Amino acid sequence: MMSVFLYVVTLIISFISIGYVFFEKFRFDLEAPIENWVNTANYFNGIFTPPLLAVTSIFILLTWRTSKKELNSTKDLLNRQILELEFKNEFDIFSGRIKNLSYEINKAPEHQFKKFIYMNLLTHKGPSYYSPLFRVSIPEIEKKVSNKEKEELILNYINDSVFDLGNSISMYIKLGGPKLELKAILSNLDNIDTIFKVIVGYIFIESKKGSLWFKTFRKQLILISKKKLKNQQKHMFEELIFNIDSDLVLDIVEFLALTELTEEQKELFKELILE
Repeated sequence: MMSVFLYVVTLIISFISIGYVFFEKFRFDLEAPIENWVNTANYFNGIFTPPLLAVTSIFILLTWRTSKKELNSTKDLLNRQILELEFKNEFDIFSGRIKNLSYEINKAPEHQFKKFIYMNLLTHKGPSYYSPLFRVSIPEIEKKVSNKEKEELILNYINDSVFDLGNSISMYIKLGGPKLELKAILSNLDNIDTIFKVIVGYIFIESKKGSLWFKTFRKQLILISKKKLKNQQKHMFEELIFNIDSDLVLDIVEFLALTELTEEQKELFKELILE
């Protein structure tokens, strides 16, 4: 831009110099014949036209460059707005799925689910084995002699209990499931609350609903990992741990990392968890 300014200043000085020299030599005479005026006009036309055309060309070039730059800026802005709108729409869908996942593990277990808890509990050991463990929770169980009476008390206790499904899934994963069989895990436990949590986590993970839940959860993790912008990955992951307990998310990520996540994805989620 500075070079153009110098070029224009040089032209102006040149025009003034040429005009000064011309009129200094031939003088300015208003009474001169028309032929002199025509010759003078032709002279200045021949002198000034080429540089003026050059200046005009330069200004046209500068105008074109400015227009091109503004067009590119407008195009970039439009592209960013499109990408932001696309991400917003995608994030709304993502958020809806995460809220559904959260709802599934936070709602009260169905009666059938509690029946599975009871069946798995008694399949591992009989009611006589669990009676001492229920001493605090069900004091009257020690007064019962028959297994049937003890089973009824245990079933009623399970039906009246409130289970934290998310915490149960975490407990099951931390104690080795599903790498270890349920019996192998339960054989080392003597706390009835922990036993319940492990069984609840096991039943959910092994059920069709639980399998679908984990499949959907994994898809959302993969969706996060495919985002190229770091701020989008962070925004989506924050939405995930806002709706689902962060400890549970960490346990599930570590669980999926064993078989279903790539090394790159493991590193990504490790960074997001630590932030």
